[in-house]
Amino acid sequence: MVQLAKRRSIMDTSSHDMLWATYVGAAEELEREGLFGEAEHVLQNALNDARELGEVDRRLINSLHSLAERYYKRGRYERAEELYRQVLSLRASVLGASHEDIADSIERLAGLLRHTRRDMEASTIELQARTFENRFYSA
Repeated sequence: MVQLAKRRSIMDTSSHDMLWATYVGAAEELEREGLFGEAEHVLQNALNDARELGEVDRRLINSLHSLAERYYKRGRYERAEELYRQVLSLRASVLGASHEDIADSIERLAGLLRHTRRDMEASTIELQARTFENRFYSA
């Protein structure tokens, strides 16, 4: 019985991975075709499915990150910032504060802040990223 439950869990994870990859591939194709609203809708579906899993994993984090990137590209900075902050928080809690993806999240958030002329806030965030990189690469 335990093996059957494990097998089902593996199958569920595999099917969720395949579905998530399908969403991401479809969104990328729609974006190449210039159908940005449709791509955003597909990524929102990917995010909703990732949230339904009830656990925080890479699909949820990557879905949030992908949506944040699309919002940023489309000039929806407030929404992009909200999602970048969620990604940063989730990556820190799931991956740990010393994971290299944290620096990427900080840099993207700082870039958005600088783009929206919030230079002081961006400088603070960038300083945090440099401090992190120094700790990460000197270890």
